Amino acid sequence: MSRLHEMLLSPLDIGKLKLKNRMVMCAMSGHMAPFDGQVTQREIDFYQARAAGGVAMITVGATFVDPLGSFGNGQLGLWKDDLTEGFARLAQAIQRHDCLASVQIHHAGRQTQRHLCGGQPVAPSPIPLPGMVDAPRELSKVEIKMLVEQFGQTARRVKEAGFDAVELHFAHGYLPEQFVARASNQRYDEYGVDFSGRTRFMREVFERVRQEVGPDMVISAKLSAHEVPGTVSVEDLKRVALMLQTLGLDYVSISSGYYPYVRNVPNMRYPTGLNVPLASEIKKVLDIPVQTQGRIHEPDLAEEYLVAGKLDLIGLGRALISDPEFPHKVKTGQADRIVRCLSCNKGCHDRYATDRSTSCLMNPQAGRERERAITPAKDKKNVMVVGAGPAGLETARVATLRGHKVTVFEAQDDIGGRMPLAWTPPFKQDYQYLVQRYRQCMHELDLDIRFKTTVTPSLVQEEAPDVLVLATGASPAMVPIPGVERWGITADEVLAGRNIQGKTLVIGGGAVGCETAHYLADKGLSVILVEMLGDIGMGLTSDGHHHMLEAFKTLDVVVLNHTPVVDVRAHEVTVERNGHPEIITGLAHIVVATGAKPNAELTSGLMEPIPEVFVIGDAKEPRDALSAIAEGMEIALKL
Repeated sequence: MSRLHEMLLSPLDIGKLKLKNRMVMCAMSGHMAPFDGQVTQREIDFYQARAAGGVAMITVGATFVDPLGSFGNGQLGLWKDDLTEGFARLAQAIQRHDCLASVQIHHAGRQTQRHLCGGQPVAPSPIPLPGMVDAPRELSKVEIKMLVEQFGQTARRVKEAGFDAVELHFAHGYLPEQFVARASNQRYDEYGVDFSGRTRFMREVFERVRQEVGPDMVISAKLSAHEVPGTVSVEDLKRVALMLQTLGLDYVSISSGYYPYVRNVPNMRYPTGLNVPLASEIKKVLDIPVQTQGRIHEPDLAEEYLVAGKLDLIGLGRALISDPEFPHKVKTGQADRIVRCLSCNKGCHDRYATDRSTSCLMNPQAGRERERAITPAKDKKNVMVVGAGPAGLETARVATLRGHKVTVFEAQDDIGGRMPLAWTPPFKQDYQYLVQRYRQCMHELDLDIRFKTTVTPSLVQEEAPDVLVLATGASPAMVPIPGVERWGITADEVLAGRNIQGKTLVIGGGAVGCETAHYLADKGLSVILVEMLGDIGMGLTSDGHHHMLEAFKTLDVVVLNHTPVVDVRAHEVTVERNGHPEIITGLAHIVVATGAKPNAELTSGLMEPIPEVFVIGDAKEPRDALSAIAEGMEIALKL
């Protein structure tokens, strides 16, 4: 046991449960279920890997109690008896690793949409949620009683499936909290008006759940507070927590944030442990254990919070997606080898992603533990990897682990490719940990990397590899606009440190263009961001998109949508606005952020056939690092 983290590794009794340490996997939606919410093998594999990593308890969630309360996109559900068997298999998979298992049960209320839940959303009052397409209808008292029963019966199924505990999702603006908040509850019956009425639904749900699971099963609740008027304040939260404790709640998990889902799953711009002050405040009025989560990615921080008496339990969410062995590494004194979560939200939370199922920039096996298991190769091969960006490095890492002889060739004097550009804009600094991780892997695996080496077709023939992996990345692409190549500079040049002063126009409002504009405006420059399409920020995560728009409101950034550029000159740009030409003058710089093109020169120059050739990452098609790393792993697993 590591003496550095004695409190984190110490046991804790909650009711009749004995947690072996203070680390709990908090509930997250893995988005791996079919529409009815049944447990899949992928979900079982995912949770089993975290249980094997040494966490004390796993809370599975969010699990809907009624289809109309689902937020869709692969959410788990336990709303009918037919689904219990799958959850029983999940409980067994978790518990076989000396890990306790809980299920978080949930109803979205108005925070869903018709195409996700299969009908018109319901709520305490028919008040639309800004940002949601479908307005809810008001629940009748009969329907409220039915939903209380649904919570109770879902809890019964949780117990019958063999779980050790059940968690009530009373947070983040979902249905139970919608009853408490004045902004969403304007009822004049016994479920509204005053605090007693607005918390009645929570009380009834808790009491019905307790009836179904009995006096000995542990019940927790997830609660949250917000600063927005009309929602649940800190004082409201204290009263709710005390009420539930009086009813017999066993422990509480404290969080913050609601729709839009940005503070709930905080990205790099939020401080570490952002919910700890709130949880500590709630702990002062309670006698039951208090847990919180939210950017607690380092065991030293977790230990500090516990020793200071601010918390009793540490909720690990994305930290365990990134590294399932986080607790084991803490216990064995290997905390420095933890694969740190970046809070990038690219794989785990991106609501703009086509495939919403869990993945991870730092851990491409997450959510695909079975299909991406790293096993020894049957035939050991000589593998030549060209390019030490994320795609090439992941190929080299996995191929080496499988027993292949790998040599990496890199034209620059360091690894990372274009990643340093990614961590240059404001609030992106944690991307540097990705390169640090690969640097650590290089050292541990003793990878043969040859820097400052330009690979030519003749060098490839000289090396004569069995496998050639071209991960040569991409370069900025210039659009065919008159004058742009003469007067424009690339976003790459700006982010690499070129000195920029004065009024600047950025052509292209995708992810790179937005982040470049943010970077320049944050330095005090006046920036005009021009985009020919109707919206900006394509390629950003949903939370990143939200924060970018909020940042632009406070900075000197003018955004011109539906504005194609037709001509570029030394200090002016001609654009088309509403069908008419318009000249923007007085520009010190014109920055071009209009995408990238693959570096494919080496591919066309190869003459002698190599047994296996793969083009991956941006060299195949410019995308993000998440896709590049996943592709690198999959190629290495095929060798």
